[in-house]
Amino acid sequence: MIVAVFLGGYFWYIGGTNTVQNSPSLDFVDMMPGKKEARADLPQEVEIVLAGRTIRAAHADTLEEQERGLIGVAAIADDQGMLYTFDVPTSASFWNKGMMMSYDLLWIKDDIVVGIESHVPKGGDVEEDYLVLDSPGEITAALELSAGWHERYGLKPGDPIRTNVE
Repeated sequence: MIVAVFLGGYFWYIGGTNTVQNSPSLDFVDMMPGKKEARADLPQEVEIVLAGRTIRAAHADTLEEQERGLIGVAAIADDQGMLYTFDVPTSASFWNKGMMMSYDLLWIKDDIVVGIESHVPKGGDVEEDYLVLDSPGEITAALELSAGWHERYGLKPGDPIRTNVE
């Protein structure tokens, strides 16, 4: 079962565009100005099975973790992601404000992929330079993966997702 906290309306996200080699741990590199080290503040890691592949994802299940998301992350590996979960099914909106790269965003309801935003572009810091993405109805989770992930592995709406989130 997927459970977590909903952040009232919008989330601040950055995902990964450039595919990097699979990484042995969640050590996203923080590329915010003046920083070039691994992020030490990542949320708890969870395991996800999707399209026959295992993903290690940071699980943003607190308001603070959801607000931070993957902000400042320069790239994520194909076996990494960020999972956002909600207490109850809800319509959600995400934005790409301040994001440094493109990524795929999966909309999930009751452990089924119900929609895919492909190659969401990087966004700026002013309203004219970022997008707001609305879920295709009520969802229970969203997952950010490296851009093009769903195309590389044949993922489509209707496919199941398994997590070790209780």
